[in-house]
Amino acid sequence: GGKMGIDFEYAQGSLSSSTVRYGYDGIVLDYSSGNTLISNNVYANTGGYGIGVISASNNTLTSNNIIGSGGLPISGIGLSAASNNILTSNNIYSLVCVSTYGIWLSGSSNNVLTSNNIYRNGKANAALYGLYMTGSSGNLSTSNNIYGNMSYNSALYPIELTGSSSNNFFISDYVYGNTGNVAVY
Repeated sequence: GGKMGIDFEYAQGSLSSSTVRYGYDGIVLDYSSGNTLISNNVYANTGGYGIGVISASNNTLTSNNIIGSGGLPISGIGLSAASNNILTSNNIYSLVCVSTYGIWLSGSSNNVLTSNNIYRNGKANAALYGLYMTGSSGNLSTSNNIYGNMSYNSALYPIELTGSSSNNFFISDYVYGNTGNVAVY
């Protein structure tokens, strides 16, 4: 922890067209609300989050690219105790980690995920989760694409709900062309 490329902590603002690379976490919104992240590139980070939204609400993430991070378990975009955030048209690809989460929600509610792309992630002997929710409720996922991911000799979960997740809605999400031990929970 504590190794963020860019950290909005108890802050409000916007960040666009920036590149964050070679850190631990890329961009983190920590106890921050009303922020806008547009068209940023986050790549080659070693663990944690590409973009993390932690105990934060009413943020908008649009058209960001999270690319080629690896090392420790990582989330392309991770929401923890986050609510009322909007994620639209973000691209998460080429993540190769011990455990990889494209979009990860933990204890998060009432978020909207639309037209995000989670593709070409994974590697041999490592679990991969495309869209993962644990202890999360009231989220809307629509028209997201989870494709071309691979996980040989381990589990590949394009969509997984666990830990008392409830009342989440999935509309027209596309899961295709994934390779490995594929399951949807």
